[in-house]
Amino acid sequence: MVDLEHKLATTLIAAMFTQLLYGVALSQAIYYFWVYREDSPRFKYLVAWWLLLDTVKTGATLQVRAKMNEGMVVDRIACIGCMR
Repeated sequence: MVDLEHKLATTLIAAMFTQLLYGVALSQAIYYFWVYREDSPRFKYLVAWWLLLDTVKTGATLQVRAKMNEGMVVDRIACIGCMR
């Protein structure tokens, strides 16, 4: 059985990687808005929509991971309490 610390460490690494990729996407969107000022509003709205969806997805993913970790820690504490 995998130890709780390993599960939490894996989740933390995944969350950090998710944030890294979100930062790359955010910087690309900012670069697009600065460099391609003359693009049609249609493309600008498309990039803004994509960035909004990516922001919501990243926030939801981190929230789910936080709830999973909270559940694992609570279960672990309850299990330790049962052993006493």
